[in-house]
Amino acid sequence: MQGYEFAGKKGIGGISERLPASTTKILITLGLLTILATFVCGRFILYAFREMEAVVTRIPDDTGYFYKIALNVALGKGLTFDGINETNGFQPLWLYLLLPLAWAMREAPVDLYLRAALIYQLSLVAIAGIVLFFAMSLYSRRSVAFAATTLFYIFGIRHFANGMETGILVLCLSVLLYFSLKYRPFSDSSTSKHAFVFGLLLGLTVLARLDMVFLLVVIYAFVLWQVLFNTKRADRMHFTNQFLASVFAFVLVTIPYFVYNKVQFGAVMPISGQLKNTFPYILQPNFGADRFPSVVTLAFILICVSSLISVFLFLRSRAASIGQDGYKFTALLIGSLYVLAHYLHTALFMKWAVFGWHFAFYFLHACVLFAYILDRFLSYIPTFARRPVAAIVIIALFSVLVDRTYRAATTQPRHWQPHSYRAAVWVRNNLPQDARLALKDAGLFGLLSERSVVNLDGLVNNLEYQEYLRRSQLNDYFRQKGIQYLVVHAYWSDMPKYREFVSATYTHLDIPYRSQLYDTFSDPIRVYREDEVYRSPIYYDNNQRTVFVIWRLRL
Repeated sequence: MQGYEFAGKKGIGGISERLPASTTKILITLGLLTILATFVCGRFILYAFREMEAVVTRIPDDTGYFYKIALNVALGKGLTFDGINETNGFQPLWLYLLLPLAWAMREAPVDLYLRAALIYQLSLVAIAGIVLFFAMSLYSRRSVAFAATTLFYIFGIRHFANGMETGILVLCLSVLLYFSLKYRPFSDSSTSKHAFVFGLLLGLTVLARLDMVFLLVVIYAFVLWQVLFNTKRADRMHFTNQFLASVFAFVLVTIPYFVYNKVQFGAVMPISGQLKNTFPYILQPNFGADRFPSVVTLAFILICVSSLISVFLFLRSRAASIGQDGYKFTALLIGSLYVLAHYLHTALFMKWAVFGWHFAFYFLHACVLFAYILDRFLSYIPTFARRPVAAIVIIALFSVLVDRTYRAATTQPRHWQPHSYRAAVWVRNNLPQDARLALKDAGLFGLLSERSVVNLDGLVNNLEYQEYLRRSQLNDYFRQKGIQYLVVHAYWSDMPKYREFVSATYTHLDIPYRSQLYDTFSDPIRVYREDEVYRSPIYYDNNQRTVFVIWRLRL
């Protein structure tokens, strides 16, 4: 029987071992299935079988924006969250992929629809990990690929499998990486067809999350540099044709979305991006913890350090292996440059609503860096030690994965989201079908209440709402839109009013809302204690005692 060299050229731990091809495939399949099943089971148990209060605890409120807009499209209401205002405040590719599910479940109970959508997103992350394994198998030893995939799923439990666009994003990135390593677009051996497919994949990646445009800039800047300064004149036409084919494919995928935004909403950037982003104006650079989640700052520092280590290891072996490793290292360097560009853009231009899932690329790239460094490390240690070292790393990572999976499956309800769910259930059981409400952080409440809920952050609203805020005509806006109820999940004001709100001893409150686009406050909406129709028990949000309240408005 023809032999097969298991785990790449140097075996699973660096020892060349020849095994039958069928045995090798069985071992690889069993290993992947074990890692995959371990990753999936925790979140699947949570999403499929746990009480809804626990489910909403582990997902961002913004998931409700996607699922409700997709459901409204399936019900024939168009691209709208509240059923009143058209919006483009979403990452397009994830919304498109939700439409078939929303159409199939448009008559199903909304809780079931939410669970199905979360499991659907979980499956995308699971597939992305498998694709990443095969990409890393082209990048390094298969033992290292197993370790990198396990690390990917460790990150995945918290940072990818969250119901957001991160599932399709990491899948697009993994496919893009695999295609790049296998076919090497923009190299001597590639063709314009390879570059065209690369452009299609890059376009889908940008549609998965629009700030991937920085990856586009880094990649094409590198390609142009190669064409202009690092390519023989005889080869320039070859690389120019590839560049043009790639750009054409990218434009083919993305231009309909951006043209629609410009024509329908007056700007290429969606409303959510316009509210958060000040580019090209730097208002207040912020590299602190109030801008970046602590885990993201740690990931950024580790990526910077790992990138420097990788550069050192590459230069050390450059004379011997530039032909073999040059393209792999280029892919790694491009990823690191994207992280740097994205981090600086966030610090300089993002003024509001920066969340952990915005940095999903960082954690995927950390897996690639980890694979590169571990593969090099195994090359430098004695041959007899490679197998046990690789095994120790994989076992250690797998142990962490098991722990994270158990934590996901045993999540207990906490924070404010369970109270949002309970209030939403109260609304759908007690308010009429045509009731209209308004709320900041309205995602899950708007979805699960099955009512029209206007988002007062503006992220899934439109520019009309921002104009009413700027002109201090929010009361007029409420009357025009027929909003009957105001909802808050947390009220922060001066301490006397705050205490009165929590203890329900106030007579009335005046609540203004901020225009993030114009940095102004609206006229206040006045609410009265006697008009409360729903009040939750006291709970903690950001370490402050608060309550979830719904008022009937006197407009």
